[in-house]
Amino acid sequence: MGNFFNYLPTEENLYGTEIDIKAVKIAQYLYPKANLQYGDIREYNPILSGDIVFGNPPFNLEWGDGEISVCSQMYYCKKAYQVLKNGGLLVLLAPASFLADDFSNKGEIEEINQMFNLIVQFPLSTDLFQEYGVVSFQTKAMILQKKSQYVTTRPYTPKQEPMLPAEEVYRNYVCPVLQERKKNAAKIYFENQKTDLEGEKERTFQAK
Repeated sequence: MGNFFNYLPTEENLYGTEIDIKAVKIAQYLYPKANLQYGDIREYNPILSGDIVFGNPPFNLEWGDGEISVCSQMYYCKKAYQVLKNGGLLVLLAPASFLADDFSNKGEIEEINQMFNLIVQFPLSTDLFQEYGVVSFQTKAMILQKKSQYVTTRPYTPKQEPMLPAEEVYRNYVCPVLQERKKNAAKIYFENQKTDLEGEKERTFQAK
């Protein structure tokens, strides 16, 4: 319904997709200048890359084609990787069990480490979804940064910080990352241009 959009400054720069048509209509009414569409995240292909991707993907669904499948929150991470600029942030809500075991989730963690740096993750209230009939469910917030050679490498670890207030999350974790990205903005810009060109060549090859 546009709840996330309340915290973003420029409506014209917002892109969103939602599978609940009623929520889409409400969001379109509240944010008429935003670029919203009705549909499944798996078919979502915005024309621009973004500085931040955030949302609440479906939990623990098996998505894939044939024998290859991944859980829906991992799919969301891969989709975000395609959409984000280098050095951009991914913020998502996920089950506390997602990537929680560095033994049984070893393969998935290796995939995440190829795509992202871990900025921070911390638990959320167990009654977060109580208004939707889920009385108690353990969830967490995760903040990841798309890899760039011009930002600090931060390998993923299952360790969670304690539940944190938003101001502290921003001050201690997000702000330093944004400052580093701003400091290297020109280098990252040209890195993104090269990445986009390589991606376009790959898409052209696949199409042929």
